[in-house]
Amino acid sequence: MGRLIWDADAGPFHVVVDGRALSWHDLGEALSSFEGFRFRLTIEDSMADARSERVKAALGEPDTPS
Repeated sequence: MGRLIWDADAGPFHVVVDGRALSWHDLGEALSSFEGFRFRLTIEDSMADARSERVKAALGEPDTPS
């Protein structure tokens, strides 16, 4: 799991993976052994899903842990 952080001193965004900040170059180096593989990048909102459990149930979504 990771997240993007802004670093005004070192340029644009860094990527935080498992609590460790990486530049895009460092991330590329870490993934270099997977060259040629396909990947999927998903960007999700960091806010918790604020819909009520009743609304989620009506949409057919599974219960979320509390």
